[in-house]
Amino acid sequence: MKKRNNQKKVYLIIGAAIILIILLLVLNQTPVRDFTFEEGYNEIVQLDEKYETSFKTESIPDELINYKNVDPFVEDLTALREEVALSANKNPTEEKEALLLLIDARTLMILSEKSYTNGKSIGPMGIADDEEGFSCREAGYLINGAYYFNKSYGAGVEAYLALDKLLGHNQQTPGVWDLVGVNDEKPRFFYSKLGAIKITVARNLIALEEFCLIDMSQGLISPVDPENYILIDNV
Repeated sequence: MKKRNNQKKVYLIIGAAIILIILLLVLNQTPVRDFTFEEGYNEIVQLDEKYETSFKTESIPDELINYKNVDPFVEDLTALREEVALSANKNPTEEKEALLLLIDARTLMILSEKSYTNGKSIGPMGIADDEEGFSCREAGYLINGAYYFNKSYGAGVEAYLALDKLLGHNQQTPGVWDLVGVNDEKPRFFYSKLGAIKITVARNLIALEEFCLIDMSQGLISPVDPENYILIDNV
């Protein structure tokens, strides 16, 4: 009899513990926000205002985000995306999918502009087709210029495609066309000079391979230390 009572107490304790754990899990759950496209769009606009820019007017090279604001802006967009993705997993809608596309496009725009600024910051030494020409003693700078401009081009094309998909696949999704803009109201990033950036990369690679005789077959993997190339002087 005593043994049965002890077993009963054990079961009661285990049951109470399970109930307590379930209650704690329920109480600690963060409520999942719901989103319409317009609500998410307005949050992106608020972030634009916070960082003194606008996705409507940014374009390469004419209007770029302030470089110092890039990383914190991307962090904020990442946090917003995670929240929208969580909401979409719980209750998927076309508006949330469209909003995720917009957040991705906005992030890629900023990253493209960041890499472009990095490339331009190198100065004339990072561009083989500038008016001053180039020297193979500056090959390291040409490599870095090609690297950053290539990153800018890649992210820029992805941003363009994401925006194009957003508008092309969401004609009937509430708010998308009116808020993002179509035709003459399209974001100016659509008119970024990405082709010119690609040409700059190609000319840098030609200069490096054909004139400086540097093997670039492995591609533009990472920036280099220009000092490692300073002794090269074929031109």
